[in-house]
Amino acid sequence: MNKVGRFLGEEAAEYLVVGLMMLKPEIDSFSGSIIYNIDCKLGDAKNPIDFLSFFEKAQQVRQLKLS
Repeated sequence: MNKVGRFLGEEAAEYLVVGLMMLKPEIDSFSGSIIYNIDCKLGDAKNPIDFLSFFEKAQQVRQLKLS
């Protein structure tokens, strides 16, 4: 389970990521206009989002498109 910590004063507050939404801009090859795709993942307190693997996968896809 991934927890996000944030320090408020002397002690860290902990959060669980239960929802993640990202906009992915893409260029339409026919018109040249930008299209925004929304990628959304939802969880709950018992099953939070594994957001680190989500960002790692996005980075891998980006690297594949650049090569």
